[in-house]
Amino acid sequence: MNQNTAGAVLMLVLAAAGIAWNEPFAVMMVAATCALAFVCEELCDLELNEVGETVAKTLAVASWLTTAVAFFSLMF
Repeated sequence: MNQNTAGAVLMLVLAAAGIAWNEPFAVMMVAATCALAFVCEELCDLELNEVGETVAKTLAVASWLTTAVAFFSLMF
């Protein structure tokens, strides 16, 4: 997340909207997204075997899914 400014700004906007509209679930999903992205970045810095790369890719996809869940929780 620290190397992706656009992603960080998106998370900031979603968290601010969640706080402003009193949607704690959206804020929790934003926190989960940031945690998953951080772990994924740390894993990508290591030399991993095929299983490790699969785990890192799964965490990356999960972080984007939590972003989508946060967005849709604000919409509905």
